[in-house]
Amino acid sequence: MLDDEVPADRSSIERVLADCGLLSGAALERARRLETESGERIDRIAAKLGLVSERDIAAADAELMGSPLVAAAEFPAEPVGPERIRRMFLKQARLIPLAESEAALVVAMADPL
Repeated sequence: MLDDEVPADRSSIERVLADCGLLSGAALERARRLETESGERIDRIAAKLGLVSERDIAAADAELMGSPLVAAAEFPAEPVGPERIRRMFLKQARLIPLAESEAALVVAMADPL
């Protein structure tokens, strides 16, 4: 395999990162070795190694999930739905409520995968 080739049997997040040109074949192999050793997801490993920025991971997650990437300006100035969801749960799940209606609560997720 050439240094910049990515095998066809890669996971969805690997595919998105490679297809976007964010991880070369060599970087992907390095992250895969660490994934095998640690059991941690490959996108998180790539970010920790500085191979991919957190912003790039968020964009890849959004693309993979078919969801929009939330811009800083879209976050509410005041808490949304504090009576519907406990703050501790939001913190542990790494969620931020963005909007609510009688039928739904829209949230941003730090890690949707």
